[in-house]
Amino acid sequence: MFRPRLFALGFALTCSLFAQNYDKMTIEDILQTEVTMLFKSKSTPLKAPGIISIISRSEIERSGMRTLSEILNLSIGIEANRAIMFGRHTTIGMRGRTTHFGEDILILLDGQRLNDVYSGGGLSYIKDMSLRHVDRIEIIRGPGSTLFGSNAYVGVINIISSTYSTTDKQSISLATGSFDTVDIGTQYRWNSGKLHTLFTANAYSDDGDEFTYTEGYLRTPGIEHRVTDPVEEQIDLGLKVSYEDFSLHMDWFKREMDDYMPFGFFENPTDWEPFDTNRDDSEMFRLQAGYDWEVNRYLTITGNARYSEAEANMAYVIAPENLFIGTVAQDIPWLGGSNYSSDNLEFEMRVNYVRGKHEVIGGAMWAREGIEEANLMYNYTLAQVFSPEPINPTDWTVVEGEGSFVSPRSRNISGVYLQDTYYPSEHWGITAGIRYDKFADFGDAINPRLAGVYNVGDTWVFKLLYGKAFRAPTYNELYTRNLPIMRGTPDLDAQTIETYETSAHFSPGPVLATTLSLFYSTYEGTIQQEFALYTDEPYFNGEDGDRDQGLELDLKWRLVRGSDLRLGYTYVSSENADGSRRLFTPEHKGTLSFYQRIGRGGLFSLTGFHHGTRLVQAPESVEKMDNATVFHARYRQRHLIENVDVELSVYNLTDEEWYSPGLSAILAPQNVLNRGVSYQLKAGYRF
Repeated sequence: MFRPRLFALGFALTCSLFAQNYDKMTIEDILQTEVTMLFKSKSTPLKAPGIISIISRSEIERSGMRTLSEILNLSIGIEANRAIMFGRHTTIGMRGRTTHFGEDILILLDGQRLNDVYSGGGLSYIKDMSLRHVDRIEIIRGPGSTLFGSNAYVGVINIISSTYSTTDKQSISLATGSFDTVDIGTQYRWNSGKLHTLFTANAYSDDGDEFTYTEGYLRTPGIEHRVTDPVEEQIDLGLKVSYEDFSLHMDWFKREMDDYMPFGFFENPTDWEPFDTNRDDSEMFRLQAGYDWEVNRYLTITGNARYSEAEANMAYVIAPENLFIGTVAQDIPWLGGSNYSSDNLEFEMRVNYVRGKHEVIGGAMWAREGIEEANLMYNYTLAQVFSPEPINPTDWTVVEGEGSFVSPRSRNISGVYLQDTYYPSEHWGITAGIRYDKFADFGDAINPRLAGVYNVGDTWVFKLLYGKAFRAPTYNELYTRNLPIMRGTPDLDAQTIETYETSAHFSPGPVLATTLSLFYSTYEGTIQQEFALYTDEPYFNGEDGDRDQGLELDLKWRLVRGSDLRLGYTYVSSENADGSRRLFTPEHKGTLSFYQRIGRGGLFSLTGFHHGTRLVQAPESVEKMDNATVFHARYRQRHLIENVDVELSVYNLTDEEWYSPGLSAILAPQNVLNRGVSYQLKAGYRF
């Protein structure tokens, strides 16, 4: 069992926690944080040519949030939604765009792409990623294809893992709480001269919450189906090594989520011997090697080689036993699942040249991404379901090759980019950039960017921005076959977006900062899906003319010494080409983060978010999903005894019944219910 192994690990390790006192970081410290990875040059959020947010280590620690999705829900303009398409995962929405997998947002880990070649989603293999070993999160809201290529469509999220300078030498923490949660994390740092190493590990499991669903497609009439969402095993391992100008990063992620919420939320256990539970298992390994060569004080050349491989294995109840689907109620439930492995290899060379009034960034990249293996499992087919004769399968049928849901294949990608920022005076920065990408299977794309940034010191900063971005079709959209509700369309084109943005930042001193951003986006060829059983080529490029417009307001205020408040508000008006309101995205979202230091080493935090109503597709019509307000509370005490810190957190404080949009009238007509109130008690030891 995984849980006893966790406790054994916890008692075997003797390490420490919480090296940095992040509670004392000022607003000015956060605003001056370098966003090196995002714009491939050292810049600050204030003066970089984009709309940028930084979730600092200070905010992560003070909030008490445990996972990437939790902290993103406290961020302006972002929706982290629970989803069930091809396994349980998190889909990220931004600025009016919410999709099945979050494929319109590029997710990076230390600058390395995480978006899956099959689904396009960035969180498919790092579900519920722990924040314990994250140094900060850098977020671009708006197009980023000029520097990052495909998927940087409406935004970029770059997760910066713990660094050599922001971690203690040794650390361990142990947490437990609702749902029999066990959460253990450790890290070890060792430096010797020019050699630096950092090892991190995190392990998590819980029994999950219980949910009841009464309506939907392929349900047994009159039965309230109950499902749970346990995390059987979740392991993250990381290693960083650097020597002089050379660096090496390695990570391994493993997820086992049995009894997860599958298609239609059917009752999970079955009496069929080969299958005792739904399962959603995945693993991912990633490797990144980099070298920085400072040729002279003007010129720096950086080379990166990146590799990742992943596999996903799923099995689930499609329909329960004794349900009339065709003409006969089958005695055995209808079961199925998909399994595949993928890999990605990438090389990138980048040049930074800074001299006089110019900062030039140029680079070239080549990548190969593909599906290595794929198979489809089931106990009987849809044709057999509609057969007039009862079916009595005794085992799984595993189909590969032409009978699988996708064939092994790969595609080559190449790209070149160039960007110049010209500083005519100390107050002005003018940026122009362009990128060309070539995909072997669908074609090419050219994406320009223009930006003007005017600052009066750090008190006032104004930005005027224009950008174009694209997203290449995924393997799911191009090549899927033999699935009743998902089939690919091989001749899809990329979808594109043009965005105009402006922002004004005001910070009269170290205790107050506020930023107002406005944006307007238009779409061309948005990839859409006609969701129906066995529809030929259901994916298609929609009509041009979809549009989003809105505003984002961010306020940071140090009320008094030791008391900080952050408020955020987002308004988005999303319309389809025909003028109708787009599904799934709320028009209004608000966020709250309040921190109060208490005595010596004490900290109380209250965080939360509110999202307004949104439209979802019900089986017969479009319906409105209720708004929701979710609060979290936490108290942490440093040095309760020597070198020991403790904290107590309560999540979903008011036990709000809140849903993520199901994204499908067939698979999730009641949408996806999130967990209710829960608590966590955590302790850390350091020496």
